[in-house]
Amino acid sequence: MDKFTSKPDKASLSQSRIRLNFDVVNGHLSLTLLGEPAVFLHETPLSFSSPDLLPALSYLALQTVPIRLEDLTTLMGVESREEFRESLLAFASATNALEILDNNGLRLHAVVDVLLFEYAVQDGYFEEALSIYQALPEQSFLKNLQPKTQAFQEWCLIEEARLKLLYQDALRGRYETLALSDDIKGAIAVAKQLVCHDPLDEYSHQRIMQLELFQGNLSAALAQYEACKFVLAQYLGVEPLQETQELADIIDALSYDPYFSENNGFTD
Repeated sequence: MDKFTSKPDKASLSQSRIRLNFDVVNGHLSLTLLGEPAVFLHETPLSFSSPDLLPALSYLALQTVPIRLEDLTTLMGVESREEFRESLLAFASATNALEILDNNGLRLHAVVDVLLFEYAVQDGYFEEALSIYQALPEQSFLKNLQPKTQAFQEWCLIEEARLKLLYQDALRGRYETLALSDDIKGAIAVAKQLVCHDPLDEYSHQRIMQLELFQGNLSAALAQYEACKFVLAQYLGVEPLQETQELADIIDALSYDPYFSENNGFTD
């Protein structure tokens, strides 16, 4: 559970945004949805007799409005509706974190790693966001969970795609932050992670070229251009953008400049 408590000085803003007002004491419930889903109460993992409860709680954890019990039951493809309802009531009683409204609406109050990640990216805490999103592998969202209905499967795929875009935003924000703080090597390393995650991100190829140029690494900058050119041709059948080609031309021209030294930049 360290991912919820690490760096509280910077993560506190993100955490406060998901601690909803509740008229009873929150049961300190937390969910991890990145990787294999799990539910914790007071940092103790919970297990459920109903196989539908974990996916249902995972879904409720990311909803911004109450969800009707009937709609949730249909979405989960529940076979025994009464058993599922009893499981939800027992969970609500044990954790004090599931709010059941008069119209059978359900609202879950919990700390969720996905929301911490999302808000950290939005708030500009890119390093903290990346420490939460630890997985490059495929199927990183709700890993090994098997949806019973097409509607729930589609929701899972949409959430996974959204998280991957947020991950790219976090990497992009992190390397720009490092570049602004003059940690050029660190910025290049993070930018290369992004290019590895999304080889067709031409802007990040450009940034690596610019950062390598800033360090005087002309050969590395030109090698990055060739890598960009190759993947664009292979996957999209297109040439790099004109601005990328112009940047490569500038770098290439500098290799013939007698006042420019590889790895040292301009000399007197």
